[in-house]
Amino acid sequence: TPSAQASLYQQINEQLNTIYGAYGAMERIKGTPLPFAYTIHLRTFLMVYLTLWNMTSVAYYGWIALPCLFASNWALLGIEAAAVE
Repeated sequence: TPSAQASLYQQINEQLNTIYGAYGAMERIKGTPLPFAYTIHLRTFLMVYLTLWNMTSVAYYGWIALPCLFASNWALLGIEAAAVE
């Protein structure tokens, strides 16, 4: 029936407007740069965490842990670099 189709189209239109609004909000968040203090804080604590993790892993597992540590350090530092951009 025409009234059912009109109601369905209205609901779809409302849902699309909600999606467009959320997309606009995400674009604003994406375009906002991280504060410099937050970036320094993030890098400092990530480096402290990775240093302590590497030291304890090598002490516990020995030198065999280095390839896995290298890969995980590379991944975490890559994520951090992508987050800052």
